This record gives sequence, C-alpha cells and structure tokens, in this order.
Amino acid sequence: MRLRVVTVGVAVSVGLMVSSAGTLHADDAIEIDVGSPGTPPDDTSAEIVWTCTNTDVQVLGNGVSTVGPFTIRNIDATRWRLNPDTGEVWVWSQETCKPDVIGVPARTRTWWRPVTVADPTLGIDPAYDRAVDEIEDPAPLLSPVGRGVVNLGMWLAVDEQEPVVARAEIATAWAEVRATQKATTFDFGNGDTVTCDGLGSPIPESETDTLDEGPCGYTYRSANDGEPYTITITSTWAITWELSDGRTGTRPDVTLTTTFEYPVVEIQTVGTNG
Repeated sequence: MRLRVVTVGVAVSVGLMVSSAGTLHADDAIEIDVGSPGTPPDDTSAEIVWTCTNTDVQVLGNGVSTVGPFTIRNIDATRWRLNPDTGEVWVWSQETCKPDVIGVPARTRTWWRPVTVADPTLGIDPAYDRAVDEIEDPAPLLSPVGRGVVNLGMWLAVDEQEPVVARAEIATAWAEVRATQKATTFDFGNGDTVTCDGLGSPIPESETDTLDEGPCGYTYRSANDGEPYTITITSTWAITWELSDGRTGTRPDVTLTTTFEYPVVEIQTVGTNG
C-alpha cells in the first residue's frame, strides 16, 4: 500500500510528555536577541575580560504562541523558540557575565541560546499536526448505493485512504508520525451500530447480485415511516511515532465523522395465479 509522506521543516513541543496548561500571549515573549554568547550588551572596553555563564530561564505553565515568524512554546518550565522555516531551535536563557576588574558590576541579560543538537521529541507535535491535517473525512462506499431496501443485505465501507507519514526535522534530529486507518463505525440512525476493521468491506463485482450482507454488513428490517435514516460514519485512525534516536510511541486514536441521509424503502412482491 502506498504512503502519503509529508516533510515538515518545523520543531515544536515535546509531544506526549507535555499537556497544555495555558496559552501564551504574544507579549509574553521578550524581544528576540540572538547575540553571541560571552559578549555582554554595551561592552565597549576591550581591556575587561568577562566570564559568562548561562542558565535556562524558568517559566510557569505550558503554552504556545506565535511571535512574527517564530513559534514560542513553554514546555516543562522551559521556553523554546522555533523557526518553522528552517527547523532551528533556541532556548530562553539568562546569561550572567562577571568582569575581571574590581568595581565593575556584573551584567545580566536574557537571550535566545541556540540549541545545536535538538531533542527529537520536539518534532512530534508538528509531525502529528501535519499528519492529522492530511486525513480526510470518511466517504461512504455503501451497497446498495443511494438507498437501501428492507431485508436486503448491505455491504459497508468507506473510500480507502493511504496511510500518512509526516516527518519534522530539527537540526540533525527528526520525528516521524504515521496515521493508519484502523476501524470504521457505522451508526444507522435507528440505534444499531456496526464496527469493522479498516475501511470495511467494499462489494466486489462478483457479489453485486447477492442478497446477503457483506463481511462488514447490515440489514435494515423496517423503513422509517417515509423518512430517510441518518447514517453516521466514524473513521478511527491509529497514530504512532518514531524518533531519530530509535524511540517509538503512540498517540491517542484520531476519529473523523461523516453524516448523511439514507432512504430505506420496502418493496412489496405481488404474485398472480394462473
């Protein structure tokens, strides 16, 4: 079976290890400064030697916002800045620089410290989002088409969708998410439901004259007083992920739903003698 593969040049969040506990606002992100480490701001004296150390700034709560072209995320008390075009990653740090001259005060700044070897878990979220975006709502593939007949077996299916694979690349690391059609549930609008593996059972050419239900099938036993039934189809997709360091995992299943009207008629058979 062919795959739909999507590569995402972004890096955001840490996937399953993080739950959103709030939303950042644009003004939560301090002005972006990507200066060189070890060079305090406004230092004009070449005679002073500075010793600088970096400590990642602690922030409260998890959340996400967009500031200009960048995605800003708070993850487990750490603030990340991510470039959706290049996959570059920075962490929000506090740099404290101490001079080797007595009487000159230490200087502190906050800045975005580049992360040269990114944690591949940062790519799970963008790969997941892109994979889910590629999944289409279930399209009915029922037999009989257009309307049903009381006591005539139905074959139940939806159009086949290829598995989707999306990859997010972060520096030298990557995360890959795969979405696979797992099951389909048919709700017939009368209290009955049927759940089948995968896409169900499309009717083959050799069975177009059969009166029996398909392997994934159903039979209406009564009409609906002249009104169509409302059928709801729910497709369930399994989500798995794999990282460049060999780790694997799963995400909760994704479901998509389609609802439509389906008339069911009762055909009376009339016979004559002689």
